[in-house]
Amino acid sequence: MTRTAPTALFRPEDCEFEFSEQWSEDPDTITYTKFTARHPAAGTRTPDISDEDDNSHFDDANMAPPARANQTISQAGAAGTMLFVRILRSAFTDGFHTFMDKHHHDLTNLSLALFDDDGFLRPGVLDGASRRGTGAWGNEVNEGEIVFILEMDVKVEFQSKGLGTAMLDELLASDYVQVIDNVMCWPCPVGNGVIGISQSQFATLKNRLISFFRESTLV
Repeated sequence: MTRTAPTALFRPEDCEFEFSEQWSEDPDTITYTKFTARHPAAGTRTPDISDEDDNSHFDDANMAPPARANQTISQAGAAGTMLFVRILRSAFTDGFHTFMDKHHHDLTNLSLALFDDDGFLRPGVLDGASRRGTGAWGNEVNEGEIVFILEMDVKVEFQSKGLGTAMLDELLASDYVQVIDNVMCWPCPVGNGVIGISQSQFATLKNRLISFFRESTLV
């Protein structure tokens, strides 16, 4: 049975940050990494490693990784998790849209909305006034690789305590992100928290997410 310590004892700086590379069908062009913030206040557990791997990002069941032998490791509970991909855009000369569509619907949305089939910003995005409000779409986006955050979840009891910001800072400081790279996300609430809510409640949640990322070190 998992016992959770009082959240008053929680401080983001006391977290253990763990990067775990996941299976990829195309490791030379895209890598998946699960990032977990572990803290004693989130409880302790003895997980089965095969259960730890979240393969929900694979749209095609045939792309799921082979099962691993069971291993048992004692560790602090997860206060927050993230799944991100690093896309080696330099490997493409064309076919960028087809490749992104093969891997995840959010990557499809990203590629069609912002990039041409070579993986560079479409002129309309670069020059159009509709997307220049945050100052994010400059020529620098055409340099480096793309690091895209597919999922990010902070448990309710650890929200508004600085953990999300700490996780983003840790990601940016890691070897998974180089100075020239572009870190992006497509903020949208998902999960049990959006089931049965009204459109206005959904819009409020989405605006909170957008505000969080805009106030972070990503922009």
